[in-house]
Amino acid sequence: MQEMVTYSPVAVDNSIRSVADASTSVTGVPAEYAFSSVLASSESITEKGITDIVERIYVVLVPAIVTFVVISGLLGNVLVIYVISSRKHLQTVTNILLMNLAISDVSFLLICGSFTAVYYVLPDWPLGDALCRIVQYLLYVSAYVTVYTLTAVSAVRYVTVLYGSKAVFIRSKRNIVLLAVGIWVVFLVAKIPILVVHGVSHNHLTQRTTCVISGVPEAQQLFASFFVFAYALPLVVIATLYLMIVCHLRRKGMHNSPSSDDRKRHITKVLVLVVAVFAVCWLPLHIHLLVAYYGQLPETVLYKVLLILWNTLAFLNSVLNPIIYNFCSQDFRLSFKEVVTCSSRLPPVADV
Repeated sequence: MQEMVTYSPVAVDNSIRSVADASTSVTGVPAEYAFSSVLASSESITEKGITDIVERIYVVLVPAIVTFVVISGLLGNVLVIYVISSRKHLQTVTNILLMNLAISDVSFLLICGSFTAVYYVLPDWPLGDALCRIVQYLLYVSAYVTVYTLTAVSAVRYVTVLYGSKAVFIRSKRNIVLLAVGIWVVFLVAKIPILVVHGVSHNHLTQRTTCVISGVPEAQQLFASFFVFAYALPLVVIATLYLMIVCHLRRKGMHNSPSSDDRKRHITKVLVLVVAVFAVCWLPLHIHLLVAYYGQLPETVLYKVLLILWNTLAFLNSVLNPIIYNFCSQDFRLSFKEVVTCSSRLPPVADV
């Protein structure tokens, strides 16, 4: 029989290998982002010697944690979108891109978070072939939009700091909105092949229905390109741009007063923090995906627990951005407070 790779954005256990027949193994390998549960099924848990009590804990506790994180992230990012869209003084070119980042985070949390919580509880993919393909497609799109929005933010900061008023036309709000829309359009088109390589498969041995990639070679190519083009390469570009910004600000500092470029430095530090949080939160899952397809995953309970931690970290990335804005930007903080407390209009201050 053909070797299949079980794929799901939710609760398929990538690290559990089950036997499909006497000679061929079927791999329960991760979704694009490896949002997989420690539990593939009650049968696999029994095979691993994990007690029913532990199984019940994971079936109840993990979806509860995921649900809490998703709700927190949705509330924070919807607040960011509302605050920026409703307050003209916050609609800077940087903040417009940060709003686009919040939109991609909302998309990611709604799609991946919702189906993760459901699939942790249910042992099978319950939503049919069409939604299997669409969910995987939208997951990829939102992930790529996130990292390339961060790249766009870095490029805009580079142009702003190094060229200032000379690049006003490039940094117009209209052009930034077109850039944000363009990022979505590019990846909505570029990721259409995701719809083709996924589908629902029924395993007659385990009687489980799963959302799968068509084969191991396709999965290897998919996850390798995902690591390179949705993580490593954009981060190299971002790091290079911010390094050039830092060098430029240091050179200027030799000729200007210490406070002249403080605001630019502060904005840059905030954006670097956002990028650093993204890099840290996603690195463990990218490593896991590469090892899953190009190496051998550990078959221990500890690794499965760590995998849940890494899944949660990826979700947390979408939760932490609004928190960063709140702590690092007085204007965001005051605007958040105004919305939450329904207080009167607070005077705007310098934006990050």
